[in-house]
Amino acid sequence: MSVSVGARYIPTSVGNPYRVRRFALCRPLIDRTLAERGRCVIVDLGGSLSYWTVCAPDLLDDERVALDLINLRHDPSERAALGAIKGQVRFLHGDARRLDDVADGAYDVLHSNSVIEHVGQWADMVAMAQEVSRVARLHYVQTPYWGFPMEPHFRAPFFHWLPEQWRARLLLRFHLNFGARPTDFSSAMAIVQSAALLDRRQFASLFPRSSIYSEIVRGFTKSLIAIGGEGMAPEPASNTRKLRVPSRVVP
Repeated sequence: MSVSVGARYIPTSVGNPYRVRRFALCRPLIDRTLAERGRCVIVDLGGSLSYWTVCAPDLLDDERVALDLINLRHDPSERAALGAIKGQVRFLHGDARRLDDVADGAYDVLHSNSVIEHVGQWADMVAMAQEVSRVARLHYVQTPYWGFPMEPHFRAPFFHWLPEQWRARLLLRFHLNFGARPTDFSSAMAIVQSAALLDRRQFASLFPRSSIYSEIVRGFTKSLIAIGGEGMAPEPASNTRKLRVPSRVVP
């Protein structure tokens, strides 16, 4: 399964247990909204129906929950699976950097998993972060951490720490990415620049009023998660390894 960000498809690995564990940080935002308002309208930027089927299947059958999945393109197989879902799910087209058709505060909760590193350069990431804060009261935004040794998009250790030119040459020589191996240097550079991992200072700069959680795997920070919004002050240990994703999912 893959989702569309920009001009290329990115594997979502919906069965990944790390995604399920991280979702434990998003679930309280939804439950809180349901308790306070009796209804929760969620938007997932770059999300997939398969992700929600794995991480929160009960929400897809909850009449109090509405879910909008916004992508530049949608996988046709996702639409075919919608017939088995009882809840309110919509596939919408949009650019995470410019949600011009979405009103301020239109959503209760915004969810985004492994997307902001794909929207472009720094100015594009800033634009997406501004839209996150504008269109939803509460947000959950996750991104892979630059300091983790294994690059998640190319399945190669230390790959993202090399100069771009070296990475492009490696892509031409070895099949490292999930898609087809590039056949020319221009295509290789486009693939290299399609993912720009963020460090702590960069991510915290994008979400200065959010709590930044660390996902720790085998002693390393694997990803960063921004949690924040209306009525939520940053946690005192925000943006440190002390503020961690729960080690397990509590039933």
